[in-house]
Amino acid sequence: MAGAGALPLLLLLLAAAGAAGEPCPEPTIAPSYYTTSDAVIASESVFVVEISLVCKNGAQNVALYADVNGKQFPVTRGQDVGRYQVSWSLEHRQAQSGTYEVKFFDEESYSALRKAQRNNEDVSRIRPLFTVSVEHRGAWNGPWVSTEVVAAAIGLVVYYLAFSTKSSIQA
Repeated sequence: MAGAGALPLLLLLLAAAGAAGEPCPEPTIAPSYYTTSDAVIASESVFVVEISLVCKNGAQNVALYADVNGKQFPVTRGQDVGRYQVSWSLEHRQAQSGTYEVKFFDEESYSALRKAQRNNEDVSRIRPLFTVSVEHRGAWNGPWVSTEVVAAAIGLVVYYLAFSTKSSIQA
């Protein structure tokens, strides 16, 4: 009877071990990214980083976590093997133009990072698996003068010119 109760526990432990990510020694990455460039049509600046990851040991089940300016985000695996993506958003006024360093951590280094944060320790000593630099040019807020104001000003100028021309012809 005791052996029958141990079987589900053993299966649960094996499933949990299979769900854990594999280590990735000497990663090779090919990053790409997108950032919002137009604040007129979007309410927030969005950052999307995609990477293609190849590990020296051939690992394909690597669990990754991202850190941007001290804030952590989960990294999702794409449908294609070795493809990962992380995204986040900020209000336009908080998303200053410049370089954002996105640090990627595997399970072991992420665990060390979280532990250091809980204990108020220096997190800069925790080395990420790799880092991707994202250049954000800032978001364009539109023209200084709205098109409605420009159209109204042009309309007034045309009206004035037409009226003054009509007055000079009739005189």
